[in-house]
Amino acid sequence: MSTVVKGYLCWRCGTELSELRLPVSRREECSSCRAEIHVCKQCVFYSAHIANACREDRAEFVSNKEKSNFCDYYKPKADACQATALDKDKQAKLQAEALFGDIKQDKKSEQTIDPDDPEQAAREELKRLFGDDG
Repeated sequence: MSTVVKGYLCWRCGTELSELRLPVSRREECSSCRAEIHVCKQCVFYSAHIANACREDRAEFVSNKEKSNFCDYYKPKADACQATALDKDKQAKLQAEALFGDIKQDKKSEQTIDPDDPEQAAREELKRLFGDDG
């Protein structure tokens, strides 16, 4: 017998999973973003901060935490989207830093660089690459 529950949010987009039935089918999807719901990131045992990202010691290893799986210990987590959003924010910041260098602003970096002074340009490039320790 399945039970319909309310108040669960999709781990990927945060949309309410209306008419979510327990136990959750392995084929269950979010109606908004089509993300699979029976995934590690939607589970109460999921934790990105520990080995295998699962607090359930007896659970088998799942390599892709965003794909549906056959885990018998799966229990849906109501607010799974909050942790995922933080992960995405960190990933976006790292990608931006990889593209544009460190985003931090300080007064020294606001100085204008004379394009005709190769020595100053080289010094600024070294500071950008290795940081400004002095």
